[in-house]
Amino acid sequence: MKSTKCIFLLLAIVSLIAADTAWAKEGQSMNSEEIIDISDLNGDDRINIEEYRNRITDVYFFLDANKDGKLTVVEIQKSIPNLDPDVIDNADVNDDTIITIYEFRYVLYKDFDAMDQNQDGNLDKQEMKTMMEEK
Repeated sequence: MKSTKCIFLLLAIVSLIAADTAWAKEGQSMNSEEIIDISDLNGDDRINIEEYRNRITDVYFFLDANKDGKLTVVEIQKSIPNLDPDVIDNADVNDDTIITIYEFRYVLYKDFDAMDQNQDGNLDKQEMKTMMEEK
C-alpha cells in the first residue's frame, strides 16, 4: 500500500499551496482534519470522489514545475525528496519515465478505494485519521 502513503504527501503539498506562504515555509505538516477542510469543497466534512479528483489534479499541476503537462521523476523528487521510488515506478504504467495526468489519476483513484474503508464513496475524518496513522 505504498502508493496510498503517497497521497497524503501529495495532499499535504497542495494544502500548503493554499495555506499562507509564511506558514508553508516553516515546513509544518497538516493533520487529517486540515486536509479534509481544504479538500472538502461542499462543506460536508468528507472528501468525495469529485473533490478527490480536483485535489489530485491540483497536485499534479503543482508538481509539474516546468508546466509542460508531464511529470518527470526529477520534478517529483524535487517536491517530495523522500518519496519511495517504487511509488513513481508504479505510477509510470507504460514505463516511459513520464507520468501523465491519466497515469497519476489512475494510481491515486485506486488509493481512494483503499482508503474508503466503509465503501460509502467518501473519505471521512476517521478514515483519513486512520490512514495518517498508518503512514
